[in-house]
Amino acid sequence: MYPHLPSQLEAIDAATLRPDDEQDFDRRASSRGGNAALWNSDRGLQKGVAALSQARNTSGKEGEAVREFSKLIIQILSGENGHEAAEIIQKELAEENARIIEQLLNNER
Repeated sequence: MYPHLPSQLEAIDAATLRPDDEQDFDRRASSRGGNAALWNSDRGLQKGVAALSQARNTSGKEGEAVREFSKLIIQILSGENGHEAAEIIQKELAEENARIIEQLLNNER
C-alpha cells in the first residue's frame, strides 16, 4: 500500500543522527576560531522533528503514508486514545528539556 514508507522513515531517522563529516567540520571550525553550532542530541531531535513535519506535510501517497503511520504509533502508545499518548510524549519532552537545562546551568558554574 505504501512501498516508499520504509525509506521515508529511514530518512527521518537519519536526520536525527550525527553527520559522518561533523567531527571533521567541528575540528576545522574550531581551528579557525569559528563558532559553528556543533551537533548534539537536541540539534538531532530538532532536525528529526523538522524531517517528520516535512514528510507529514508532503502531498500524495508519501505524505499520507507518514500521516497514517504517525496515527498508528499514537494509537499503539495510548491504546485507542491518541490524546493521552500526545500528553505522555509532551510530558517526557518537558522532563528531558528540564534535565538538559539543568545540565547547562550546572556547566556554567
